[in-house]
Amino acid sequence: GVPTIYNIKNKISEVVIYQIDNNLVGGFYRSHTSKSSRDNLNSQGMDFQKICPHLSKYGDCGIHHDINIFDVYRILARIAGIAAHREIINLEAQSK
Repeated sequence: GVPTIYNIKNKISEVVIYQIDNNLVGGFYRSHTSKSSRDNLNSQGMDFQKICPHLSKYGDCGIHHDINIFDVYRILARIAGIAAHREIINLEAQSK
């Protein structure tokens, strides 16, 4: 897998972004104390930290991130959604 570069509160962490209808609706960091940067963090013992890019608008709600990097996450998530949609279309066409 692709190694993560994030370490939140001394835990290896990765960004998770949620979308509905290819629009970003939220995100968080998934963290794990007993995994390495190359391991699957989505396993027993994981925990979560909110990502709050709009500190000035919503107050202290979690890990504060530069709004610009959150925009990068949003764009990458949309590209991934478009790629997944195209893959589904190709698979459906092959099954006909």
